[in-house]
Formats: sequence, structure tokens, C-alpha cells
Amino acid sequence: MPTIAHVFRRGAVYTWRRRVPVRSGNATKAGYIQVSLHTHDPAKARVIGAALHATSERAFELMAASRLTAEQARTWLEHVVKTELDAIDNRRLAEHDDISGGGYEDNRLLDELAAHCFRLLASQGKGAIFDPSKDKALAARGFSDEEIERGGYMLDIYKRDFWSDARHGKTVREAGRVLGQDEISSLVYMELRRIQMEGKSVALSASLNPDDDRLGDAIAAASRVIEARESARRNIFADGTATAPQGQDSALGGATPEPEAISVKQVEPLVFQGSSYSDDITDVVGRLKAIKKREGADEKALRQFNQVFGVFREIIGVQKIQELRQHHFARYVDTLGELPKTYRKSPRDRNRPLIEILEEARDLPDDKKGMSASTLNRNLTFLGMLLQKARSEGHDVDPKIDLKGLKPRKTVKARDEKHAYTPEEVQKIFQHPMWTGCVGKRRRRVPGSKIIKDGRYWVPLILALTGARREEIAGIKAREIVQVDGIWCFDIKPNANRGLKNAQSKRLVPVHGQLLDLGLIKYARSRRGVTADLFPDLKPSKATGNFGDQAYPAFANAMNDQISDVDKKSLHSFRHYIIDVINNSSVKSEYRNDLLGHLGESIGSSRYGSGTSIANLRATIDLLPRIAALEPFCQPFEVGSKS
Repeated sequence: MPTIAHVFRRGAVYTWRRRVPVRSGNATKAGYIQVSLHTHDPAKARVIGAALHATSERAFELMAASRLTAEQARTWLEHVVKTELDAIDNRRLAEHDDISGGGYEDNRLLDELAAHCFRLLASQGKGAIFDPSKDKALAARGFSDEEIERGGYMLDIYKRDFWSDARHGKTVREAGRVLGQDEISSLVYMELRRIQMEGKSVALSASLNPDDDRLGDAIAAASRVIEARESARRNIFADGTATAPQGQDSALGGATPEPEAISVKQVEPLVFQGSSYSDDITDVVGRLKAIKKREGADEKALRQFNQVFGVFREIIGVQKIQELRQHHFARYVDTLGELPKTYRKSPRDRNRPLIEILEEARDLPDDKKGMSASTLNRNLTFLGMLLQKARSEGHDVDPKIDLKGLKPRKTVKARDEKHAYTPEEVQKIFQHPMWTGCVGKRRRRVPGSKIIKDGRYWVPLILALTGARREEIAGIKAREIVQVDGIWCFDIKPNANRGLKNAQSKRLVPVHGQLLDLGLIKYARSRRGVTADLFPDLKPSKATGNFGDQAYPAFANAMNDQISDVDKKSLHSFRHYIIDVINNSSVKSEYRNDLLGHLGESIGSSRYGSGTSIANLRATIDLLPRIAALEPFCQPFEVGSKS
């Protein structure tokens, strides 16, 4: 009688049994899968056995594709560790050249916090929390309350990053290159992500060790991680498979041993191929917002995103991105032109349907309807980002959509939309009692003997002597005033209070000499702690508020008290004033752009070169006139002083 591989008779009933091959990932212990065929008919046993053999081939291939082998895991982990150590070394070299006076220790703290964050994520996943009461390693380290708060903030950032679409794509591509695989299954991806977190934690911890052999220590630690993982896998596998019998498998009709039968559940892995992104407009918007948030967009910009896309969906009534056509965008622009200028700015209108607001707006005069060209162009720019994001994800976007033709031409020059202060007005504003002496915090408009150096005092003054944006200064941290090449600077970068307008907004701005003489550095050093706000009195009461919003009312009172021409003037007018001062000097445009966080006018100025030196930026800042009314309150600041 012909035999069928892996089929034998157990008493009167036929059984199928097969050894689990090494390629399935079980490389260290022999195991068997055994299934009763529930028949004593040889013909039926042959048919069922042949079918099981074919099915097992597919199952073993899937098992191999669904898990990393020990060697693959070790290769990936070592790659992650080496890459992370290289990145840390490069960053520390740059920090050594650029920043002194406390920055080094602060960055070591950040590395230690990051190491703990990745350790928690690797062991607990997305549910990880930075809580010493629930983690022995955190409790043993003894972080301060401020450091724990900072660690929690960092952990949230890493969660958003490592569970994002962008990180998924990057990891799949990088792992495919390192491991030489064209496809990465969902289970393998989750293993890769966890190993990546473990590797980053190991590398960061090793980098904090003064021992010279950091790489060797990190790789040794990485190997221990892999060995522990393999040991756990072997134990699980040993408990779930039948013991291998002595001798060879018996063919159909032969004698039978008595191993214990087990059942096998076949799982089809999800392989990431093509576009796996939802085509719902709301989902695409959500992914776009997540990217902007990671890039440092502030809360104001994110609220604008919500408003623009919400109104767009309400007007066009389309659900899927591929359903969008040119007429939807034309309808959107036309509808905005019919809405009141104040639509949805009052609590009454906030949740009302647009159809009701449009109905009430029919009888309004034309000058009470529509929006400015700048605002409409900004909204269309946001919609353009939506289309670009959808295309990048592989969605079919109508190629005939053209937003440029819908953008209105501005009737005034950009620089005329906000008026600049004149030099005389700047001098006049700071003669106000808020800077020269008032009665008290609640009576800053009344002359007196008190000078209250809080955020309302400092922010307008700093803006007038730097050209920075309102929120850049109002939301700055105390530790973000640093010394670079012996020059005190505002280190403007994203922080927990606010993001930045764009990539070029991240920059160093030298502190004007008069701010030093007025005691800004002493004030900053009084704000202790790595997370301390420079101006805690400006902290908004609501999560959606801005620090700058708290500074403006008091300044507006001072401006109205001191100058007569306040049309289209605000804190931002100081920025226009400084642009005028610099443009009327012989300073290079590149210096001005680097100081103000502007993109260069030419490709060469924005793409090539290493940027303006701190010394040249300081020389540019020194062009700004000192405030005469505040000279009596100045004390010469010693160059190189740390207090």
C-alpha cells in the first residue's frame, strides 16, 4: 500500500504528525504538531493527510514570516544601538561648541529621562506612564517633581511619534534595508518597534556611562535583551507542542507511538502593502495635524486647522478624499464671501449651523461680510496641504483641482497690513508708568514708585529690542536664555508652552545690551528648575490660551495712553519697526532673516551656508536704539557675567 508522509495509525484511528521546521522560528528545540484524523478508513486518511501536509506548508511559511528570528532581532537591535550612539555623539559635539553655562547638564538629564521613557514604552507599550510610584527604577532614581513632569511630557511625545504613520513607514523601510526583507508583517513590525525602543534605552543609558567602551557595553546589554526574549519564546513553545517521539515517523499502516495530540490555529498576518490609510477626509486631516504638531506647530495654528477643515467639510458635504472636485473648493470660497466677518466668534454662533448664519447674513452690507485676502489665502494653503498629504499616502486626488486660481489678489502690500511703530512712538510707549514707575500691579497706568518686573513688563520691552514674535518670547522657558560664544541669547525653540511658526523660526537671538543692563539675566536666574517658565504670570488659565494673550491687554492700555495713532498697531508692530530699522542700515539681508526667523529670499541664502555667526547677529541687534526713558534704571552689565 502506498504511504503518506506524516500519517500513522494510532490504534484503529489514523493520526497526522509533523515536526515543526527550524525555518518557522523554533530554532532551539524540536517540536511536533499532531492531529487526529478521526477515521479508520485508509483512503480518507490519505486524502485528509495530503490536505494537512499542504496546509502545514503554508502555516509554517506564515510562522516564519510572522516572527523575527534570534539573528534578525540581534541584527536589528545592534543597528538601533549603533545608530543611536552615533546620533548622541554628533549632538554632543555640536552642543559642546555651541552652548555653555548649564546646557550640558540639562541635556544629560534629557538623555536620562529619554532612556527611562523608552524602557517604559518597550515594557508597557502605549499604556506606559512616567510614575515613580509604579516603577521601581524611577523611584530609585529620585527625580524631582519638575523632572517627573518633564519626563511625562517627553513620554507623551514619544508615544505620538512611535505610533504614528510617519514612524511606521520609516521603520519598515529601515528594517527592510537592514534585514534584507521586501515585506514586513504586522507582527514583525510590532517586534521591530519594541526592539527599537529597547535599543534606544540601552544606547542612551550607555552614553551616560563615563566608561570608554560604551558601544561594547551597549551591545552586551543588547545581547542580554535578545537572549531573554529567546528564552521566553522557547519556554512558551515548549509548553504548547507535543514531545518528539523516539525514532522516525511511522507511515500509514505502520506501528504508532502515543504522543499527546495538539491543535493548531492558523493566523494570516497582515502585510503592509499599498495604501493602508483611511480615505476619509477627517482621518487625512487628523494625520496631517499630527505631523504639524510633531514639527512644532503651536496651539493657535492647530486651532486654525480645526476651524478651517471643519467649516470646509460643513460647506462641501463630501466624505471621501477622492470625491473632491474643483467645484467644491469654488463653493467653499464663495460661501466664505457670504459669511459675516464675525461668524462663529461669539458664543452664540459657535455651534450654530452655517445655513442659519448665512440666512441671517443676507441683509448685511458688503463691508460686513467676507474675510481678508490674507485669511482666505491661508485657508486655501491649509487645503492645499490636505491634498498634498492625501497624494503622499497614495490616494487618488483629482489632478484637475487648482487652488491658485481661487486665491484673491491682495489690495495692500503685506507690510501695510500691520503698521510699524515709528522710532518716536517706540520711545514714547516706554515712558509709560508700567516701565518708569507705577502704583502697583493692578494700577500700572497710574504713576508711582514701583517697577514690577514681570511678564507684562518684560515681554513688550524684549519685542522692541529683538524683533521676535510675541508668543516666542511670552512662552519661553527660563533655561532658554543661554550663553553662546560668551554672548547671552534667547534660544528660541519649541517647548511645552508653544511650538514655532515654521522650521526657520528655531534660532538664537542675542540679548540686547539694554536688556542686560536692566537685569534680565538676574531675573531669569531667579526662575529655578529645568521646566520653569520665564514669565509664569502669563500662563493662560485655559489649555487653549496663549501666553501672549495675557501680556497684550496691559500693553494695549499703555499704547493707547502714550500714542495717538494706534490704527493696526499691536505688539507685532515692534517686529515691523525693527525690520524698518535694519532695512535702513547696511546690514546684509541674511543677517536680518536669521535674526527674525525668516526664510531667505534666494535659494542660496536659505539652503547653503552655516548661518549668520552669533557675533554678527549681536552686531545687528546693537543697531536697535536703546530706550532713553529707561536709561536711569540701567546698571552696566559685566561681559561674561553669569548672574
